[in-house]
Amino acid sequence: MKIKDFTKAEHYFQKSLKIRQEHFKDENEDTAESLNILGVLYAGMGNFEESERNLLKGFEIRRKLYGEIHNLTEFSYNNLGFLYQNMEEFEKAKENYLKSLEIRRKLFRDLNSNTAQSYNNLGSLYNKRGS
Repeated sequence: MKIKDFTKAEHYFQKSLKIRQEHFKDENEDTAESLNILGVLYAGMGNFEESERNLLKGFEIRRKLYGEIHNLTEFSYNNLGFLYQNMEEFEKAKENYLKSLEIRRKLFRDLNSNTAQSYNNLGSLYNKRGS
């Protein structure tokens, strides 16, 4: 069994974010990626407030850089859905999962593992929610 060292992970992810922000500012995919990674880490730690803050900031950068119909914007919607599902904010989770699915279907059609994952995420949400 592996034990995760969230403190060390956070240290290095924060260090990466700081370098990227100093070098690229906030209008760059590398910064958005670091924010996304931190958001996922904080969700795993149960620090939902920090997770949401980082995921939303990364999402806004991606949406500004790429627009709505892009795989990285879609990926951000998916991660927000996962966060909200874990926070038991099921309507927000559903909204983000459906937006992710909509974009995936436009980009990849139905015969793609990414699209299939969106259907799994929605199934998991309804299973957890119970209705």
